[in-house]
Amino acid sequence: MPPRQFLTKLAAMIQVLAENIIQQIAAGEVLERPANLVKELVENAIDADASRVEVRVGAEARSFIIEDNGSGMEKSDLPLALTRHATSKITSAADLWNLETFGFRGEALSCIAGVSRLTLHSKSNKAKSAYQIQADFSKLSEVQTSNLQEGTRIEIEDLFDNVPARLKFLKSASAEMMQIKKVMKTFALSYPQVHFQLFHEGKMLFDFAPQEKKQHRVRNILELKEAFTAYYEKDGCKIEAVFSSPNEVQRSPKNIWLFVQNRWIQDRSLIAAIQSAYESLLMHGQYPNVALWLYLDPQEVDVNVHPTKAQVKFREPSRIFRAVREALRTELLKAPWRKQAVEPAASMPEAVVAEPSTKSFPSFDFEATHFATKKWQDEAPTERSAENLQSVLQTYKEKSQSTPIVRDNWEVQPFWSNLQVLGQANLTYILAQSAEALFLVDQHAAHERIAYEKLMQSWRQGKAEKQSYLFPYTLEMEETALKKILGMREDLEKLGFEFSENAKQLEITAGPALVKDSAIGATLSDMADSLLESEDGTHMEQKISHICATIACHSVIRAGQALSVPEMQSLLAQMDEFPLSTFCPHGRPVYIEYSFKNLDKSFGRIV
Repeated sequence: MPPRQFLTKLAAMIQVLAENIIQQIAAGEVLERPANLVKELVENAIDADASRVEVRVGAEARSFIIEDNGSGMEKSDLPLALTRHATSKITSAADLWNLETFGFRGEALSCIAGVSRLTLHSKSNKAKSAYQIQADFSKLSEVQTSNLQEGTRIEIEDLFDNVPARLKFLKSASAEMMQIKKVMKTFALSYPQVHFQLFHEGKMLFDFAPQEKKQHRVRNILELKEAFTAYYEKDGCKIEAVFSSPNEVQRSPKNIWLFVQNRWIQDRSLIAAIQSAYESLLMHGQYPNVALWLYLDPQEVDVNVHPTKAQVKFREPSRIFRAVREALRTELLKAPWRKQAVEPAASMPEAVVAEPSTKSFPSFDFEATHFATKKWQDEAPTERSAENLQSVLQTYKEKSQSTPIVRDNWEVQPFWSNLQVLGQANLTYILAQSAEALFLVDQHAAHERIAYEKLMQSWRQGKAEKQSYLFPYTLEMEETALKKILGMREDLEKLGFEFSENAKQLEITAGPALVKDSAIGATLSDMADSLLESEDGTHMEQKISHICATIACHSVIRAGQALSVPEMQSLLAQMDEFPLSTFCPHGRPVYIEYSFKNLDKSFGRIV
């Protein structure tokens, strides 16, 4: 068929759609599945200032009763509520960009009424009587009186009966209920002051009683052992967050809940910002438990970019990314989960003295890294008497217990330095105890975090301790990696590196004092690989963080290296200086704790 004839025929076919078809198209946009129906109607209840919302789901998730104690509607409002494009929430186009409610009550109800048998009961808090109206797949009945005592109740049956194609795409009842439960959790998280109940075929699934604080509701819903809070307000951006410690993690981002203007959304960029805040605290593939609320000027966010408003668009996404990262990172750096006090164990038996190993292990220069005091370095382990060792440790312990550590305007009581060191297990783990528990500390992971924190501190302050090499160290590398390293010269110099390019080779003339000469090659090779893997848009601090983690890994004590008791005590004391010392820079845990109570149970001493 010639193009002109085709266009003429196409033009002749254009016609105004029937109302029932229009309703079904609108319903297809708003009601992708039953969970969307629940979402729309619960939003209406919250917009009506309800303090109690009850959702009952029938068999196959195709019948529902949603009841609330909100402000309700007048008799004259009931037919309008089931009419398309009728709403009490906007009066002009400008209101679309200043929404402080969830949406348009009439629009959702109209769509639902077009694909179900619906009965709407409502009683205005100003009226003496309640009224009801029915919709049989959009066909409205007359308004009648109802026995409802307060608020609004919506009864829905035979969902999608007039849209067989939609029924084919519904999943199993259990799968649909899973999505409905998720929707109810989002409301419960964002509105802790509201009482939410969910029933399925008469069985109660959720009963979220009102809570004064979001922290309590989040801890309950996400089933956290501990939950901590973060607050941030700057340049018109306000952030509230409830988060878990890095000890409680997930294998997927399922427990990262995001809310913008109190509306649950999905946003990869914000999830990336949260992951970035947990930098160096999580292992690869781990995700934290976080509920985060973001409040902005309505002009700074567009909530109308998605039919169900599940996604939003920010005017300045990079600024929001930085704000979210800063809000969480600031609190994470305080390590609120860390132990704040310890009851000292009984005094150390005189017989516990570290004996030198007969095996040969790589040497480690404690003085170069300020790892141990000079007094301990001058004395060989075999020359220390138990009495002298006990005296040194007791003096240090008394000093530790009485001297709080002040970091960035907050005070931390020493913990690790107050533990009693018992010895070394498998030349890898420091064995220590308090009055209540036994601790195993991974010596490599612990020292790796300390070295990492000192390197990051040096970079931020630009005051790195460095060592010059008698002969330059030459490293061949790919041109791309070489360009990246040369492009980061200023930041790498803050870490103590001095280098130049020579015929597509890197000549290193100085490096951080922490790095042993024997490890400089492996360190720089891994550093180049890390830079190649990082994206060009990665924040500079993240790149430096990866580099510092690489340097630290190659520069500290290893598993299989013998340590004396004072050296182990010194390592524990340095852990007190850095709040995040319970995780290595790669997110691995540094210690394991066994309470004596659990040990007594294991040995049958107590029940």
